[in-house]
Amino acid sequence: MKALRAAVVLFGLADLILTLGYYFRWPWATDTWPWPVSPLDYLLVSSFLAGATVVILWLGLVGEWAAAAGATMNVGLMNAGAAVYLFQRNAAEPSPRLLHHAIAFTVFACANAGVLVWSIRQPIRDARKIDRLLHVSFAVFSTVLLIAAVQLLRRSPTIFPWTLEPDTSTMFGWLFLGSAVYFLYGTIRPSWHNARGQLLAFLAYDLVLLPTYILMYPVVEPEHRPSLRIYLAVLFYSTALSIYYLFICKRTRAWAIKPAP
Repeated sequence: MKALRAAVVLFGLADLILTLGYYFRWPWATDTWPWPVSPLDYLLVSSFLAGATVVILWLGLVGEWAAAAGATMNVGLMNAGAAVYLFQRNAAEPSPRLLHHAIAFTVFACANAGVLVWSIRQPIRDARKIDRLLHVSFAVFSTVLLIAAVQLLRRSPTIFPWTLEPDTSTMFGWLFLGSAVYFLYGTIRPSWHNARGQLLAFLAYDLVLLPTYILMYPVVEPEHRPSLRIYLAVLFYSTALSIYYLFICKRTRAWAIKPAP
């Protein structure tokens, strides 16, 4: 298992490099997106990658493989949805770039499915139950993310704090739908081995987006201000929740695996 843990950590470090590539908009990284988008769009992608990175690194460092189930549901659904959409776009307007990206997303989705089948069979080592506040919060997060995903897939013009191109809105819809499933899984299986990964992912996502969203508030277009308020409320709350349970709460701040009695 040491070799597996080392391989997962190396994969997490590679994902970290890709995260930085999107955050700083390095061309080799942004070329992995199917089409050019705005700097804010790349920032959002980097926030999702940051969330995935910290979960991968945590899994590799502690070897809590059963906790990979929810994460692979999340990323697998994102990849599968993106692949289907890109194949549809390529059928309507054939393009080698679209086809190559559709194939790549398909490969990633299949890899996620394989990891899901393996991880869901692993024993849960840290099966401590989460408290009611965290359980209710996860249910709320999954609901909010689902609503946002549906609106993005419907290409609502003001669901985001900035204007999205229709194709990008659909792709982001799949990102949010995967995240909704991740928190729904944590709601259905409310144990700490699931919750820590989800809180780590949300905290990384929050820290990438919060500075930009705060600076946007005075200058955002009036029609996008309500959505920005909602996003800021969710980001502030989830940041406080994550910091409390990950670093302050005596029962959960220790990072060693603690099997439940």
